[in-house]
Amino acid sequence: MQLTVRLLFAIKELGLTEAQYGYIMGVSALISVGFVLATGYVLDRVSPLLIFMGSGVLVIFLNFFGHFMVHDYNAFFVIGILMAAVYAIQNVSTEICLIQLFPAEKYGQFCSANASLNCIFMMFASYFGGVAIDRFGYRFIFVWDLLFNILATGVLLRVYRLWRKLGGATGNYVPPVS
Repeated sequence: MQLTVRLLFAIKELGLTEAQYGYIMGVSALISVGFVLATGYVLDRVSPLLIFMGSGVLVIFLNFFGHFMVHDYNAFFVIGILMAAVYAIQNVSTEICLIQLFPAEKYGQFCSANASLNCIFMMFASYFGGVAIDRFGYRFIFVWDLLFNILATGVLLRVYRLWRKLGGATGNYVPPVS
C-alpha cells in the first residue's frame, strides 16, 4: 500500500510525472544495494536489534521531516532515497533479529506465526490507512508511517531490554523453548 500511496502523493500533490517517480525509485534501489551490503558487514559486529531500532528511529525522523519538508521534486528525491535505504537496512536486519530471538527448534513455527500476524495486521492497517488518507490526504502517509514506527520502535526497545537482561549482550541468551 505504501508504495502506491507514495506514488499518488508524488503525482497528485507534488505534480511529479510517473517517469520522475520511477527515476527516484530506481536510484533508491541502486543506493539501497550498497546499504544492504554494508548492513551485512555491520550486522556481524553490532547487535541486529540495535541496527533495527536505530533504523526505526531514522524512519521516525524521516517521516517527520518528510511531512513538513517535502513540497517539490528535490525534497521528495532526498527523502525517498533515504527512506528506501533505511527500509532496506531494516529488511536485512529483520531476519537476523528473528533468528536471534526465536528458539531454533521452533523457528519455522515462530516465523509462520509472525508472518500470519503480519498479514492480518497489514490487512487492517491498509484499510484504516486508506480511510485516514481519504480523510486527511496523501501527505498523511508520513504521519501514518511515523505513528506505527514510534509504536514498533518502542516495542522493540522493550524487547531489546529484555534480551539484554536475559544475557543477549554477552552472548549467553538462549531463546525460550515452548
